[in-house]
Amino acid sequence: GSLDHGFYEYPGLLFYLLAPALALAGTGQPPGPRAYLAARLFIALAGVLAVALAERFGRRLAGPAAGLWAAAFLAFSPVHVEAAHMLRPDVVLDALMVLFFLALLRLQEEGTPRADLRAGAALGLAVGLKFSAGLGAACLLAARFLAPGRRWRGLALAGLAGALVFALVSPYALVNAASFAQGVFTQLAYHYQPRPATPDPLLQRLLAYPSVWPKALGWPGALLALAGLALARREWR
Repeated sequence: GSLDHGFYEYPGLLFYLLAPALALAGTGQPPGPRAYLAARLFIALAGVLAVALAERFGRRLAGPAAGLWAAAFLAFSPVHVEAAHMLRPDVVLDALMVLFFLALLRLQEEGTPRADLRAGAALGLAVGLKFSAGLGAACLLAARFLAPGRRWRGLALAGLAGALVFALVSPYALVNAASFAQGVFTQLAYHYQPRPATPDPLLQRLLAYPSVWPKALGWPGALLALAGLALARREWR
């Protein structure tokens, strides 16, 4: 019943996106099983949207066949399907990150201030859902320096657009900045704090990320991804 989402381990956008779904379901207060069902339906629909966006991204990148393969790999990804059965932000983040990648394609093609603003806004929207989307800043940096146009001015425009969109979709992360910073620290500590059995958790996590590939795509998809990287080695951009 408040615009302050109150759970500062995540930004606020997912809570705002869920609010209309809960209102349409007439879940009432306090929320019960109907609210959980409505929220899960929203997440499942977001998963379908992400598949459709993956098709569009693949089509833009390399043609209709690539679009169908991209959609198929996401639709049958064990990680994507598993997450779509739970109330968590990751599937919605899938959709928003593909939107961001589509904006990066436009940026590389056009290199205009409008394209910079579009890409920055898309990243700000994703970060407003889950702060780990901020890793996309590396992609934005690379895309901007490989695109035509003024690089530093473009980065400044993208950064401004991203900051403004984040403030719009997760304002209480800024109003209660100290609590939000503590929430971010809690998430990072959960994954990366030293443990007695793991003296170097950062290295262990970095080594663990490649192991997600077979789980996310299946072994056929992981092998095809490696083959694609090998075939594209001359097209380093």
